[in-house]
Amino acid sequence: MRAERVEHVQPASRPVRGRKRELYRERCEDSDGNIYCVIVWQMFRGLDVTSYTLEDGSPVKYIDGCEFEIVSTGKIISRCDEPDAEA
Repeated sequence: MRAERVEHVQPASRPVRGRKRELYRERCEDSDGNIYCVIVWQMFRGLDVTSYTLEDGSPVKYIDGCEFEIVSTGKIISRCDEPDAEA
């Protein structure tokens, strides 16, 4: 007699919406002084899944707390320092 494998699939406890939303923008600069704006997106509401693009929609890869890589060119861009509040 052959035992059948039964898989139990539990429905999601809450619906996950597939619409991404903008969390914030980061001002960045490359080694030549060109300025870029990186948009940080939350992919699914309620989950810590983020993606990154430039303003024109080009994908950007997060490297670390200070740097991103523009996927299409391989160019590294760094977060710009915030101006001093006292200045």
